[in-house]
Amino acid sequence: MSMIKKHNIEILLTIALAFCIYSYLTTGSDGIWFSRSGSIMVLLAVIAEFQVNNARMSTAETSSSLEIGGSGIVYKRELSPRYNAFTIIAHIEIISGTVIWGYGDCLFKSCM
Repeated sequence: MSMIKKHNIEILLTIALAFCIYSYLTTGSDGIWFSRSGSIMVLLAVIAEFQVNNARMSTAETSSSLEIGGSGIVYKRELSPRYNAFTIIAHIEIISGTVIWGYGDCLFKSCM
């Protein structure tokens, strides 16, 4: 996977979090924009997760095996551990974005 795509994943996850924090700090008393920022957070995190999965699939497709003397030798390309961190961060942002999307306005007004 090229460096550009790796940086795209970092940028997507950072923008999602930054937009959510910005909308929390600047939203009015109703909290509607903070609540809506949760949907943007989920969308960007899902796109980032999709890019990580595409990287994993392309890595699996380029792996090769070679038969030498009856014993199979498998050459397997692996992604850096950084991609596991991207996956964990994306999952956290998807879950927290969903909660913000559904209940973010409750921080600004009484929902019960």
